[in-house]
Amino acid sequence: MKYWAAAVIALPMMVQAQGYVGVGIVSSQFHAPEFDRYYESDSNSLKQIKFGYNNKKYIELFGNVGLDTDNEVQDWAIGLLLEDTIIKIEAGKISGRILEEDTDALLGTFDSEYKRIDVLSAETDGMGFALGVGYQEYNVPHLFKYGGDSGTVYLQDDDVSIQSLGFGVHYDPVANFVRKGYDLMYGSLSFKNDWYLSSSTLALSVAQITTSDAPELAAQGQDNQSKWMVGNQGTYELGWMIGKYTSDYSFAVNAGYLIKANIFFGDSGVGDPKQGEFVFDAPITIIHGPVVAVSATF
Repeated sequence: MKYWAAAVIALPMMVQAQGYVGVGIVSSQFHAPEFDRYYESDSNSLKQIKFGYNNKKYIELFGNVGLDTDNEVQDWAIGLLLEDTIIKIEAGKISGRILEEDTDALLGTFDSEYKRIDVLSAETDGMGFALGVGYQEYNVPHLFKYGGDSGTVYLQDDDVSIQSLGFGVHYDPVANFVRKGYDLMYGSLSFKNDWYLSSSTLALSVAQITTSDAPELAAQGQDNQSKWMVGNQGTYELGWMIGKYTSDYSFAVNAGYLIKANIFFGDSGVGDPKQGEFVFDAPITIIHGPVVAVSATF
């Protein structure tokens, strides 16, 4: 699925080199099988370009752009450091197909967007962590259960709305080493050949989840229904990196595996509902795949 597939935080840090650039490839899959169907993204491979510029006298900014195989922009992010606060805005597309599991027959499509804004505390201790709050909204497909007259009925919603606010923890060890020469476990380094774990997560979030006016839901009177849920939304990347840092330049090569998971806790959806009962469970969105990248300062 082509959203959040390369969500990365390149936090601004003071170094002599002012420019930062990273180029990589993410091959991701949208994992959310439901009953007799599954969802497939329009594009599972993204080229990622990360960038940053650090000049305390004028401006500090960072961001990334994701391009599909046709070199069309699928997601982007831009961040700006204002005194001791980082403001980061990102947006992207969500689109794909709903397919029958056994035959791969087309059952429908979905097409939407996502938006997110984070307000973070600028790191001051050299460790690269940033803490703060984030708000995001997006729409995804989901299959609900409903207790019909003759048993369980499955209702397809192509456009479930999710709006969430949460507390975030952000850390990018590759960018931290390339731009600062710092490692969380070993401190200041000029060379690194070791594993890494990065995260960009709303560790605890509260979301309002709302069904759309899809015909199948409207027929049962379950359209435009809302429910509040608590959950976790995060992007995690585990891998190996090799890098060199100097005061004049630095570079790193990394390869890893990325997982983006949005999980909320509501009705379990296990078992058959009673007649007239609507099981309002939340969509569980998991995007995962390998990633490789090269980063450098200049």
